[in-house]
Amino acid sequence: MAGRLSALERERIGLGRAAGESVGQIARCLGRAPSTVSREVGRFERYGQQYLPSAADWASWLRHRR
Repeated sequence: MAGRLSALERERIGLGRAAGESVGQIARCLGRAPSTVSREVGRFERYGQQYLPSAADWASWLRHRR
């Protein structure tokens, strides 16, 4: 099982979404399951908002801190 997405992977997701790439294309590039990328994008692209990698990374840190 793969670990959480890294900041670099989130940056790649953000660049891919800005370029109009599909979730499947981004997942193949990262070597991740499309469902992983879809969940990540779905958390932050609600209500027409743009995916922002820095905000996503910060939210991940807040969710997973111990």
